[in-house]
Amino acid sequence: MRTDSSFRHLLHRMKPEMVDRIFAAMPKIEAMQGVPEDAEVQLNIGLFGGEPLLAANRPIVEYILGKARERGQVAMWAISRY
Repeated sequence: MRTDSSFRHLLHRMKPEMVDRIFAAMPKIEAMQGVPEDAEVQLNIGLFGGEPLLAANRPIVEYILGKARERGQVAMWAISRY
């Protein structure tokens, strides 16, 4: 993918603003699914591919973890080819 220009649009690192938008949407999605506002929900966050585990991506992964911890309990996991 890294050498094929047709995939160039996928080769961007997630920015904190995108993480913020995702976490801001979570309560709305939970409400649509019938989860009560006062329910204690444990987040279950998965990262796919080797990219999240690259050293260059550590800051954004730590940011994601921090946002998740602000919401309470979180289970974090990753799937990597290697």
